[in-house]
Amino acid sequence: MTCIRRPIAAAMLTVMTALTFAPGVRAACWSAAERQAIAVRVLQSEITVGALTCGIKHAYAAFVNQQETQLRRHGGTLSDYYTSAYGDNAGQRKLDALVTRLANEASQRKTRWPSGYCDFVFALTHRAAATPPERLAEFASAQPPGRRASTLAVCD
Repeated sequence: MTCIRRPIAAAMLTVMTALTFAPGVRAACWSAAERQAIAVRVLQSEITVGALTCGIKHAYAAFVNQQETQLRRHGGTLSDYYTSAYGDNAGQRKLDALVTRLANEASQRKTRWPSGYCDFVFALTHRAAATPPERLAEFASAQPPGRRASTLAVCD
């Protein structure tokens, strides 16, 4: 499984580096909760794209059903971050752009990695669904797509 994870981990470096250097009032640093929220969003995007492109909608539904409260909580944290950093309208546009970029990059990985991507995302989806909700952020942060969130600058 390690060799399957490397292409995704490498691709996520670009996304997370871009997040680090985003301009704005607070965009230079992220709280621990915000870093967890971005890791969960990256995981959610990967699983969503995988469900659509690999035909694992039942596994995706199990993930969402198990983790719905945590997905909403972390989504709210990201929304609050972008609103605080950029204001209501611009913050929502930037958050929407981030979600779109994450989905596009997951889709590109699927295209570039046709023989192993679906196996990877299927296993990832099942493990994410089986994770206790209170540990979802920890799980997301430890996965190849979300690991880079741990390197974002932390606010004091």
